[in-house]
Amino acid sequence: MFKFGKNAGSVPVDIDPNAAPSEDKDGEERRCPRCGAVVPAGAEDCDKCGAIFAQTEKADLSDPRRCWYYAYRSRYKGPYTAAKMAELMRDTTILENTMVWKDGDKYARAAADSAFSEIFLEDIVAPPAKLVKDNYFVAFAALPAILCAVLSVFLKASVPSYIILAAVYVVLSAVFLRLDKKELENKNIKLDDYVWLGIILAPIYMVPRLGKTSKRYAYILLWAVLIVIFFFR
Repeated sequence: MFKFGKNAGSVPVDIDPNAAPSEDKDGEERRCPRCGAVVPAGAEDCDKCGAIFAQTEKADLSDPRRCWYYAYRSRYKGPYTAAKMAELMRDTTILENTMVWKDGDKYARAAADSAFSEIFLEDIVAPPAKLVKDNYFVAFAALPAILCAVLSVFLKASVPSYIILAAVYVVLSAVFLRLDKKELENKNIKLDDYVWLGIILAPIYMVPRLGKTSKRYAYILLWAVLIVIFFFR
């Protein structure tokens, strides 16, 4: 999908090879925004550093079109709106050297040198994963299953008993999920609303939560073991 071109630091993307180059409005010489070298009017890129001028304008975050992409390992993700791309950069999903491009671009370029360059002038701080406490998260993963297992010892095997156990599990899961989610929000770490489905199937919450914090996916194994013990004891 990607192939390196003649421009240093740029990666060509598959677009119409006959697309017309961008032109200056005033027809005068201008300076490269990256290295300051003087470039002629109508130039698409800088001969000195390879900067692509087609993307030097500021990104329109109000544009609702999903036309932006970013490189992810050997593939890409997108399309996204400009606003979503800005959000991904602010939460450090997209880093300064991540290659980005939009529909119609001839070259992909580093996010810090793209239309989103101003975002990287802000005080972007990586999510303080090490400062996030896992107390509520561990409780979410373990306590509902443990308490239900204890209660099942005192309840007879019947439909009403199963309803009671299910209700206890859901209520406890919802309480600890909410407390843990609030802990994340206090550290400016946001998760999508769908994670509330985790009160029924915990990994739906656990996977994205761990992905933005400690990445200790062994907690999922803990939850799975407790569920197996509960159901097959």
